[in-house]
Amino acid sequence: IVTMPYYRAGVKLEQNSVYIKLESSVGIVVLWNRDDAVMVEVEPEYASRTCGLCGDYNGISHNEFIHNGRIISPVEFGNMHKVHRPNDDCEDPYEEDEQLLEATPDSCKEFLNSNKWSSCTILINPEPYIKACAQDMCYCSNNTNNACICSTLSEFSRQCSHAGGQPPNWRTPGFCGNVFCPHNMIYKESSSPCLDTCTNQDTSSLCEDHKMDGCFCPLGTVFDDVSMRGCIDQTECQCKHDRIYNPGELYRQETKECTCVGGKWACKDIQGPATCAVEEGSHITTFDGKTYTFHGGCFYTLARVEQKDDVSPKFTILAQLMPCAHQQYDTCLKSVKILLNNDRNNVRLPLF
Repeated sequence: IVTMPYYRAGVKLEQNSVYIKLESSVGIVVLWNRDDAVMVEVEPEYASRTCGLCGDYNGISHNEFIHNGRIISPVEFGNMHKVHRPNDDCEDPYEEDEQLLEATPDSCKEFLNSNKWSSCTILINPEPYIKACAQDMCYCSNNTNNACICSTLSEFSRQCSHAGGQPPNWRTPGFCGNVFCPHNMIYKESSSPCLDTCTNQDTSSLCEDHKMDGCFCPLGTVFDDVSMRGCIDQTECQCKHDRIYNPGELYRQETKECTCVGGKWACKDIQGPATCAVEEGSHITTFDGKTYTFHGGCFYTLARVEQKDDVSPKFTILAQLMPCAHQQYDTCLKSVKILLNNDRNNVRLPLF
């Protein structure tokens, strides 16, 4: 048992509201709807190398059921691939009664051949699904119960979407419509499996995966993956930076000021304080980063700002540079004098 999303040893396992998806570095993708449908994708390097119920992947569909020069039935083909495990006692499926199938209602054929499926029937042959639908109806306890054919119709819709078609929204509350979606998401027959979220708002436009059925956010909204509030307008998205920020809130960091706007940080440069320094009594760095050496012997103005008006600040900072007592060729910083408020407040920092 693992917790998803799961990443380890070349295996990625993740889930959405409908499917569990396994993707492996060996070149396979497996999608399972947790119920009655599984889809396996393999890379072209496996062409003509596979076997099993999924066939030999040789690009030719009409020879799938030929074995030792003989045409076999789907049931025979399926039984050939039964895995014999020591403790299993499995019965082989039986051949369908064709006459019984022909006696079933034509609702399957009428449904899948209707114009609303035209985008699908030009890409996928509906006949196998019509036959499967008839089988569902035939062996249903009540052949007027439309729920018996939901799995087959759902699979045809899935394959249509996978092939690039656009299946109709054929489900209704009374017909195969018992699909639950969390939060305020809605069920769609075909949409991008890459969900746009507050932290990744362009995921669907960059997605290379096949479209599929599932639960999606309504048009014009994104999924809130920050506070998990369901589908919201992008403008309501929060941002994260050590903590969660609501839209319009900001934080400052060194020379930047960032505001949360629709789940994204809008940052601008702000001017921070400038620094001037005197080191070892003679090595000076200006506010603009210029460095030079000056050996003084008096009081010097380090920095001064003249008052523009009655309310503007004014200050003067003086530094006393003198030859060092023990090293006459070196300069020492003897004291610093700070004059504030028109020289009414004086602060002297004696260093010795």
